[in-house]
Amino acid sequence: APSGVLALDAVVNQPQYVLARLRQLAQAARQVGVSEKEREVLLKSVGVLGECVSTCERIYNTPIPLSYSRHTSRFLIFYASTLPLAIVGALGWATVPVMATLCWALFGILEIGNL
Repeated sequence: APSGVLALDAVVNQPQYVLARLRQLAQAARQVGVSEKEREVLLKSVGVLGECVSTCERIYNTPIPLSYSRHTSRFLIFYASTLPLAIVGALGWATVPVMATLCWALFGILEIGNL
């Protein structure tokens, strides 16, 4: 198992390596007594997993449009500016730490999204 971990660290595209390794193991399963039907189910499952990995990689590599990013920033600024007006009646002075924490979290997420 440690050699498998080292091999996984050495490859560029780890999901594709894992899929290829699963296909190899499914092919080798015939020698240890796995039935043909079970192997077919395993290979079909690996194919479905491969399609899911491919879809996820496509989503990951799709750039976020600049207009969407700007709109999100402007909306968040508007929301953070007007929210204290809505909650000050219920929270009083607690609005200040609540808003500080909320702004820290939301603007932090926004900044992570811009990286």
